[in-house]
Amino acid sequence: TAVANARLREGWPHRRFAAKIVDAPSTRYGLHWRWGDKVSAFYEGAQYDCVIRAVSVKLDGNGQESVDSRLVVQE
Repeated sequence: TAVANARLREGWPHRRFAAKIVDAPSTRYGLHWRWGDKVSAFYEGAQYDCVIRAVSVKLDGNGQESVDSRLVVQE
C-alpha cells in the first residue's frame, strides 16, 4: 500500500511559483537565502511553505546584478 500511495503522489500536480525575490536589506541573496532554503510564499491570500529549487544570477552590461529564483511548494 505504501508503494502504491507513493506512486499516486508522484502523479499529483504540484504548485509552483516563478518568483523574483525582492532584493532588500533584509533579503540579500547569499546572505539571507540561497538555493535549497525553505521560504514562505504568499499568493492570493494564502501562505505556502516552499523550497528554492533554482537560482539564476545575471549581470548586465553595466554590472547590475539580477537574481531570479524558482520556488516549489513543499508538500
